[in-house]
Amino acid sequence: MNKSGVICRIESDRYYILSPQGKIIMRRGSPPAGQYLGSFVAPTPSFRHKWVSAVAVAAVLTILVVSTIFSLPRAEASQYRLALDINPSLELVYTEDYKLTDWKAFDPEGIELLASLEMPEDVYTAIDAIFNGCIQRGLAQEEQAIFVTADSRAPIDSGRLMGAFEGHGIEVKIHVVRLSTKEYKADDQSPLKGYIKRKGGKSELVSISLDELKAELEETIEISPWHDNPIVQAFVEKYLVSGILVEDMLAYEMTSQEIEQLLGTAEAERCTPSDLFKALRQSGQSPGQFFKKHNKPPKIEEPPLDFANWLPEFLAAEYDHPAGQLSSYLRKGIDADDLMSLLVLEDLGGGKLQKLVKGLKTDSVAALVSKAGIDANSLEQGRQRLQELIARGEQYSSKAEVAKLATGNKVPKGEVLYILARGYSLEQAKEILEDKRPNIEIKEYLDNLNGNSGNKKKGHGKGK
Repeated sequence: MNKSGVICRIESDRYYILSPQGKIIMRRGSPPAGQYLGSFVAPTPSFRHKWVSAVAVAAVLTILVVSTIFSLPRAEASQYRLALDINPSLELVYTEDYKLTDWKAFDPEGIELLASLEMPEDVYTAIDAIFNGCIQRGLAQEEQAIFVTADSRAPIDSGRLMGAFEGHGIEVKIHVVRLSTKEYKADDQSPLKGYIKRKGGKSELVSISLDELKAELEETIEISPWHDNPIVQAFVEKYLVSGILVEDMLAYEMTSQEIEQLLGTAEAERCTPSDLFKALRQSGQSPGQFFKKHNKPPKIEEPPLDFANWLPEFLAAEYDHPAGQLSSYLRKGIDADDLMSLLVLEDLGGGKLQKLVKGLKTDSVAALVSKAGIDANSLEQGRQRLQELIARGEQYSSKAEVAKLATGNKVPKGEVLYILARGYSLEQAKEILEDKRPNIEIKEYLDNLNGNSGNKKKGHGKGK
C-alpha cells in the first residue's frame, strides 16, 4: 500500500489521510508540525505499525457511515477564525472542514451587508456572497487590495479562496496574512487593523506597506475577473474553485462530466478539490476507476441552455471579451438578443459592457441607448449586421468537420464558426488556424488579412 497521502480530516486526538488509491487511513495524535488540512504527508518509521492495520480501520469506518465516508464519530469541532478587509471589515468563524458557524462585521457597512445576506453553511460560499455584495454596493473596486487574515493554525484552501473571488468581473489582489494565536485579536475591530496599530501606530491598511508585513504575509493571489473558457467559468461559479485547477483538469484530459464528478464528490465528502485531484493523478487510475471507491454525489440536472453553446465563443471572437464572461451573463438569464444589443452599444461608444449589464436590471435596452446618446438607427444596423454574421456561422454548426477542425487545432468551436461566417471555406479556415500566431486575436488576424489583399497567402481568399 502507498503510505503517503493528503490530510483530509483532523480531530482532537487523530487525523485521517486520503491515499493515492482513494483509501482513508487513520493516524493517532496530531499532524506533523507545520502541516494542516490538505497537506501532503509521507510515512515515517514511527508510524509503521499503524499502517499495518490501515485497511482494517478503513473497513470499520466504512461500516459506521451511511452516506459519506467522512461522517465519523469525532470530538467537538475546533473553531477557526478568518477576517476579510475589503472595504467593510468582517470575520468568519468556521470548523476544520470549512463549515461556517458564525459571522460578524466590525463597521456599519459590513453590518448592513450581512443583514442583507442569508448565512450559508460553507465559509467560501460566504466569502463569495460577501464579495459579490461589496461589488453591488460599490464597496469593491478594480485593482483593489483585499486582505485575508487568519490565525496561524486556521486551515485555508487557497484554491477555493481563489474561486470565491474569481468570476465577478473585478481584478483584485488577495493578500493572505497569518498572525499568531496571541496576535490574532478580534474584539471591536479588524484583527489586521488592530495588529498594525499595535505594531506601528497606523490605523488604516492603505497606509501600510507590504514590506512591513513581510514576515506575516503568506501569499499574494492575483484574481482573474473572467476566464476565456466558458467551461472553466461555469465550474468556478458553481463550485467556487480556482480556474487554474479546472484548467489543469482539462489539460489532464478529463471530460466535463468527470470534472463535475470530482468537484461534486469533493463537495459531498467535504474534501479539498485540489487534494482529490492530486490523489487521482497519483493513483494511476482512470477517473472512472478512481471514483468507484467514492460515494457518488446526487446527480444534478443542468437546466437547458437558451442559447447555442458556441455562441459565447463566437461573440468573444467578434468583440474581444472573454467567452467566460459572456457565457456567465447568458447562463444567469440575460436574453441573447439583449446581450448582443449591449455588445453593439458598447462598440458604438455607449459604455462598458459590465456597466451596461448592470443597468439592464433597471432599464430596458432602449432606455440604455437613449441615456448613452447613441442613435437608435445605428444600433439597429449594428444588430442586423451581427445577426447576419451569426446566421452564416450557424449554417455550419452541425457539420462534423467543424468539430474535428476545432479539436485538431485546440480552439473553441465558436472560433471556427466565426471564421466561416466571415466568408472562408473549411479548407481556408484550417490554413488560417495553422498560420495564425497564438498572441493574435482571430478578428484582428482576419481584418489584417482582408485589409492587405496584396499580402494574402495563397488559399486565403474569400470562400465561394
